[in-house]
Amino acid sequence: MSSKSERVILTNPNSSLVLKELVLEDARPYFDLVDSCRAHLSQFGDDTAQKYPNVKSVSTSIKRPSLEEHGLVFGSEKCLLGQSTSIR
Repeated sequence: MSSKSERVILTNPNSSLVLKELVLEDARPYFDLVDSCRAHLSQFGDDTAQKYPNVKSVSTSIKRPSLEEHGLVFGSEKCLLGQSTSIR
C-alpha cells in the first residue's frame, strides 16, 4: 500500500478539485465523514454506510480494495466525494 508521501494526487489547473488516493492515515477521517452522514448515505440503495461500520472496515478497504473498487475518493476540504468503481 502507498505510504502517505507516495499517494497519487490528481489536480486540474482549471479547477480547485483535487483527487487523492486514500492511504491508511485517511481511515479515521474517512470513517468520521461516513459516520456523520450515515442516514444520508443509506438512502436510495447506497450501501456506503453499511460497508463501513467502523474504522477497521475502512482500513481494510484501503489496504485491499475489492475488484469493483479502485479506491476511495476523499476531498481536501473534508468533503466525501464518493468512490471510484469499475464498470466491466
